Amino acid sequence: CQGRMCIGYCSDRLRRATGRHDVGWLRPRLPIDPIPFSAFQNLGTEA
Repeated sequence: CQGRMCIGYCSDRLRRATGRHDVGWLRPRLPIDPIPFSAFQNLGTEA
């Protein structure tokens, strides 16, 4: 998904795939603040 242009397309695809009229609200995966890679370093060791 590249921003808001494809939200309607994604919603239509979800409606067809799930058969539901209401698929909820979709947000583009474009975080305002990028997540640093250091945030992922401890995930494997704590689990």
